Amino acid sequence: MSDYDFDSWLAGQSGLDYEQLKSNTFNAMVDAELRAKGLRPVDDGVSKEQYETFAVRVKALHTLLAYGEKDVRVSDDDWQTFRPHCEALVAKNQMDAGILDKFQT
Repeated sequence: MSDYDFDSWLAGQSGLDYEQLKSNTFNAMVDAELRAKGLRPVDDGVSKEQYETFAVRVKALHTLLAYGEKDVRVSDDDWQTFRPHCEALVAKNQMDAGILDKFQT
């Protein structure tokens, strides 16, 4: 399985502290963008489009973590997968509980 499978990548982020998760999202999106543009070596079997899609999906989570906002490009399915991560961070007092209100809309 590719390191650029978003669902697997996101599952691997479970339980991380806020700063680590935010750092991981930033690093993953930048890496994927650089690979999509041919500025880093690409993995066998991973297309430019797969890197781009992965980067957009990770960036949506990063936008939520860094700015507390919903990225306009995030799918409804991805948005709902972000909620458990936010709930865990709220439970650790690493995010304000108000972030959970964003998932009501």
